[in-house]
Amino acid sequence: MSAETEVSEARKTSKVKYLWKRIWRKIGEVLVVTATLVLTYYLLAVWGVIVLIMAGFAKAGLILKREATKRALRDRS
Repeated sequence: MSAETEVSEARKTSKVKYLWKRIWRKIGEVLVVTATLVLTYYLLAVWGVIVLIMAGFAKAGLILKREATKRALRDRS
């Protein structure tokens, strides 16, 4: 083999290695972004459920307080 052929093959091998490295890097980036989006979505979903539960308890507390006040006024009469 001549020196040119060896250099040419080395360049091709180098390009293929670089191509695979770029492909795996892109796959890694896609996986990281996807995982981040999924985790953010579930974090916000859990936070939303917690807020709904807290709002429900607050509303239930107001209703119970109103009923207790009505009952107390009725018992005094």
